[in-house]
Amino acid sequence: MKIRTWISALGIGAVVAASLVGCGGSSDNKSTNPPTPKELDSGTMGSGATYAHTFTTPGTVGYHCNFHVNMGMTGSVTVSDAEPAGDKAVGMSGTSFNPSSITVHTGNKVTWTNNGGTHTVTSN
Repeated sequence: MKIRTWISALGIGAVVAASLVGCGGSSDNKSTNPPTPKELDSGTMGSGATYAHTFTTPGTVGYHCNFHVNMGMTGSVTVSDAEPAGDKAVGMSGTSFNPSSITVHTGNKVTWTNNGGTHTVTSN
């Protein structure tokens, strides 16, 4: 903790105490405690762009397009050891992912390809 005293043109100033937050403490301050990164975060993808992600943990990950979520552009990836091994592909155009729901083996990759428009692949 730092304590400082200063003198202004009007006389002696107040004593100010400050402490650091975010070093093992808790705070709602987003600059010291940023949110956990999303599992899927492609950023803005123009036509022809691809985004790939390898899934290492079993479970289901919901995702959407930031630009078209209100038009129903959503999808999900289920990750399961029971699924045969192999990478998968998802296309996107208009306001849909095709297929919108897929299952992939743990440790395999899904590649999204933008077939037209501007889209994102973003975890819910």
